[in-house]
Amino acid sequence: MLDWPTICKCHQLVPVQYWPVLWFYLACLRLTLAEAWADGCDGLVWSLKPNGVIYIKYCGETAAERAARASLSPEFDRTPWTRLAPPDLGALAALFSGAPDIARHLDGFWTVLTPCPVASHSLLPP
Repeated sequence: MLDWPTICKCHQLVPVQYWPVLWFYLACLRLTLAEAWADGCDGLVWSLKPNGVIYIKYCGETAAERAARASLSPEFDRTPWTRLAPPDLGALAALFSGAPDIARHLDGFWTVLTPCPVASHSLLPP
């Protein structure tokens, strides 16, 4: 709800001739905040203009909206790779081991891992 310091600060920012407008919008804001909290809204941001008008800038999701949209729960693991063990590659382990008999050859638009016929080779001309 609106507390007394917030109401006093609003009156300090708005000129006296706009106080009736401010009172109307403070009453509407109070009802809006009560309804938002009753719905389970996770946040509400509002702004006060110099003429006493209050705008709602952001109203967070209610519990019903989160359930309807099926948003992720806070317990959802967003980085599962940090807790997984490395996979057992078996015979494919030679491709990733950096063995000297594996070389990359550029064939047209494709890059293919192929065994090199000579263990040591140079890309420079002789």
